[in-house]
Amino acid sequence: MNKYLKHDPMKQLLDTSDPVIRFLTLRDILGSAADEIELADAHRSMMQSPYVTSLLDSAVDAVLGDTVNFDTYYRGTYWKFAEAVNAGLDNSHSVIRKTGEFIMDHFCMNSGGFTLHTNPPAEDACITGEIVRFLLLAGFRDNRIHRSVEWIIAHQRHDGGWLHSPGNSLLDIFRLLLFRHPGNPGKNDASITRTSCIYATIACAEALSLYKNIDITVTRSISKATEYFLTHRLFVDVSDTGVSSRLSAGRNQNFSVPGYPLVCQYDILRGLLFIADNDVFSDRRSGDAFNYIISQQDHNGMLPFRNRGNGMLFTGREKEKNSVLEMKWVTLNMMRLLKKSGNYSCKSC
Repeated sequence: MNKYLKHDPMKQLLDTSDPVIRFLTLRDILGSAADEIELADAHRSMMQSPYVTSLLDSAVDAVLGDTVNFDTYYRGTYWKFAEAVNAGLDNSHSVIRKTGEFIMDHFCMNSGGFTLHTNPPAEDACITGEIVRFLLLAGFRDNRIHRSVEWIIAHQRHDGGWLHSPGNSLLDIFRLLLFRHPGNPGKNDASITRTSCIYATIACAEALSLYKNIDITVTRSISKATEYFLTHRLFVDVSDTGVSSRLSAGRNQNFSVPGYPLVCQYDILRGLLFIADNDVFSDRRSGDAFNYIISQQDHNGMLPFRNRGNGMLFTGREKEKNSVLEMKWVTLNMMRLLKKSGNYSCKSC
């Protein structure tokens, strides 16, 4: 049942030394097999962990992150909200609830798209998908999210992906960086010669994948998105050679190198998780990406954390590096994949 593992890493993932990873493992891997008392205890420990308490303590007036430079990686409101939800917090906590409401009230345009810090405000497909995804993961359910989902569906392109971005050229990007002035976000949306942005596509696709539990009518758009990834074999052994919304320093040098994508990032493990969520994991076009990920395990069944591009959970900027902790995060995603695809049994846990 666990034929793809060199060694079962559950002991490491359930170690009490990392309460956040332990809670997420119990919730996402063991699921209904987890003891309810044990899960509740793990949740309490997660909430009291230094990582979570430092996140919550950084809130000002119960809103996380820098609310002025709200789209800035690693410190803005978007990022801190995503980081907290990723750690297991939801809108039952007042800070998550107020931060989510703040984001929807201040940064969602009438169209339903979420904006970057631009003047004038302009929707961005990548950030819209990511924010909708984390709002849904946090437990938000209202008409504002439905409007954002409609925006996502309306901006899906001919190849099943998304592109809509305030930065469509090098000049646009410099204007964004220097003056916060957006270009024409929809300039290339209808172009059949311009390929979609992989970062925007995974963000929007995952948002729809979560929303299908609320409204099944999004499945047609999801099917088009799965074909986008499968057609490109999930971009295994491919680098970002020029996505318009990224400067060269922010591009992913190899999508096969595992990391932990959090906001506007991609690796093949994230792509595999998306297709496994949507019942196309058995498509042979996913085989190379899956085989590559499985081959990267060490003798303990752990995956290395080797991708520190902008938008990954860890970037190398941290004062203290903990390679074991970083490996736990990427290994957690591998175990989520094996569980979702029916390739991991919890009987031995």
